[in-house]
Amino acid sequence: MTQLRFPHLSVAALTDVGRKRKNNEDALLALPEQGVFCVSDGMGGSDAGEVASSATVEHIAAAFTGPASREWRAASQKAGVVRTALEDAGRWIWRHAIEKGMRGCGTTSVVLVFDELKSNRALSLNAGDSRAYRMRDQRLKQITDDHSFAAATGVKDETLLPARFRSIITRAVGITETIVLDETPVEVLDGDVFMLCSDGLTRMVRDERICEILETCAVQGPAQVAKALIDEANGAGGNDNISVIVIYVHGIPVVDYDAEEMTSTRTFADVAGDPAATTALESSVADDAVSVPSGRTRESTALSAGALDWAAGPSTAESAIRLPVAKRSKQSRFVLALFVIVAIVAGALYAMELVLAALDRLAAKRKADVNTEMQVPESHGEALAPAVEPDSTQWEDGLTTPEPEDDGPEWDGAAAPEEVNPDAMDTLPGNDLQEAASDAVPADGDIDAGWGEAEL
Repeated sequence: MTQLRFPHLSVAALTDVGRKRKNNEDALLALPEQGVFCVSDGMGGSDAGEVASSATVEHIAAAFTGPASREWRAASQKAGVVRTALEDAGRWIWRHAIEKGMRGCGTTSVVLVFDELKSNRALSLNAGDSRAYRMRDQRLKQITDDHSFAAATGVKDETLLPARFRSIITRAVGITETIVLDETPVEVLDGDVFMLCSDGLTRMVRDERICEILETCAVQGPAQVAKALIDEANGAGGNDNISVIVIYVHGIPVVDYDAEEMTSTRTFADVAGDPAATTALESSVADDAVSVPSGRTRESTALSAGALDWAAGPSTAESAIRLPVAKRSKQSRFVLALFVIVAIVAGALYAMELVLAALDRLAAKRKADVNTEMQVPESHGEALAPAVEPDSTQWEDGLTTPEPEDDGPEWDGAAAPEEVNPDAMDTLPGNDLQEAASDAVPADGDIDAGWGEAEL
């Protein structure tokens, strides 16, 4: 009978389309015999996301199929194989998207690999916002970091961001021909519960509620817990596809540490003076260099005095795992800083756009107010119009001239004017002008003649 390689791991993997989507663009991979688990969340619309996520898990599964896979026992070895598989999958997705015109085709991916030699070791690799969690002592800890616009700007609640900046992924498999992965060492203890999931769960269910459900794993088992998590997300709306892998650690084998490793509290600077200890330490780190199927080896960082604090127990293992990815961590920080700068610039441009829009609205409002003030009311127009059109007389030669006004003033009939004594006219002011005007006016019978002479 074949002995199980990871008898201390109980696993359940479930995926659900959710309540709003027609297609399930998530893909799962659970290889308990290899201690390898993966969740991928495709993106790109239509069937592009489904193609990308399926291609990713298929590349990883193919890498761990065959007799050679049994030789990869350390978590660092498996991580190297996973990295190569994800790089190959990314290139295939990139080229396929160009050929088919699938713009934005890609997938997030989170992978967790367990160490067969040291049962208290594991490694996670991720790109995107699919996450890995560990629940221990009723506390939920997120192992991976999100690669999204919200994470780059430090915003935990994406609803606080403008709509155009939500759900933006800064890293994924297949969106470029190359891929940058985060690699994180993980400590494993008896009673731990690990969970890999897509954002269809974490966007709908709070971390506190996820922790409450995972706490029941020891009693209900991983299958019931996985189903409860998916039901919880669907109950909250199920806006996206939901994928969950739950791994319960129980009856973990005792880790076989060397006596020197268990009791030593020396630093690398202390070991540097001991040739035997230095050789042993360099050999242990060299074992982490992995030959992958393509013939390439994992990057490793040269050791120097003071570069490694050699502490006892699990911290020693985690330090040894962390060394080969030091260079990648530096690159990750640079990429993160670059995205932060881009996010700040984008935010400033968006704020400027809002200010300009507000100024445009204000200018339009002021222009409308000015036009309203300049418009003449109808009542004023009527008052300015002449009450009576002047009469005109058509002469025989075709000339038209206005009729002369009547000498007498027009009265409205309300009250008759008092009769003015001609003898008193001399005392009225302007009398000389009135007399000159009366001399210029011809008699009633000579009106036409008078106007004619004036015209000639």
